[in-house]
Amino acid sequence: MPLNSDNPYFVGLDIGGTNIKFSVLDKGLKTVLRGSKPSRASLSHAQVVEVAQGILAEIAAQGISFSHFGVGCAGSVDRNNGVVRTSPNFQGWRDVPLATLLCQASGKTAIVENDANCAAWGEWMFGAKARAKSLMAITIGTGIGGGIVFDNKIFRGATSTGPELGHVTLDFRGPQCACGSVGCFEYFCSGTAIQRETGLSAREFFEKVSGNAELEQFQKDFIFRLGVGLASLANAFDPDLILLAGGVAQGLKPHLPQIAATTKKHCFPSIAQSIQFDLAKLDEFSGAFGAALLFEETTSA
Repeated sequence: MPLNSDNPYFVGLDIGGTNIKFSVLDKGLKTVLRGSKPSRASLSHAQVVEVAQGILAEIAAQGISFSHFGVGCAGSVDRNNGVVRTSPNFQGWRDVPLATLLCQASGKTAIVENDANCAAWGEWMFGAKARAKSLMAITIGTGIGGGIVFDNKIFRGATSTGPELGHVTLDFRGPQCACGSVGCFEYFCSGTAIQRETGLSAREFFEKVSGNAELEQFQKDFIFRLGVGLASLANAFDPDLILLAGGVAQGLKPHLPQIAATTKKHCFPSIAQSIQFDLAKLDEFSGAFGAALLFEETTSA
């Protein structure tokens, strides 16, 4: 896919509850600049816009010319209108016209997209599309997010809300999830699930699990539930490639073959035969990289 020749640099912001990560790429997709600043998202969306404006001004001050930029933001994002409907990371955000606010503050054009979609697009553009025709990227951290790329396009669904992959139901009689539904994939297979069931952070859990019978049993059950959840998603979307990202996924790296085997066991046979599994190749900046290239997804055939 040719890159947009009208823009010499590609700029992306990934807005999180704690930080805004940013990236600048050149026409060859080489990293020119990247970094992170506190987002101040817990204060107000106006504070986030102020931080973002400061980042963009710093980028421009370094002689980097750009006419537009992409933004990834957690939550329910109306991609067409640039509105963040709600976001679990930002208390009190409701129907925030983020694209308009950022355009007014910066004098440049902005596209706002769900952060998990940006991460999937980043993985696609930086290698996945060379090995697959479709991609499902699952981010396993505090919660579970996900993005899907089909035919060189991000899958968004009818309302641009999808895909909420962390909120497929694993147990329809299960406990209530933070989203309001019950028995969600995220409830059972996230970093929050590890904390809730073991009293340990994901990092602490993976450091202490070896040789601890109780923790090893929890890990075995966790991997089984994860495989079953991935099988449900694979059956629904039939991707060539599933990439696992996030801190919890990194901790599960030694168990990737077992996760793949469990998933395939519970998949439709033809899907099980063709699906590939791997860890995401990009680091914590995958969302910022993907955001930087959102206009390329928009203008591609």
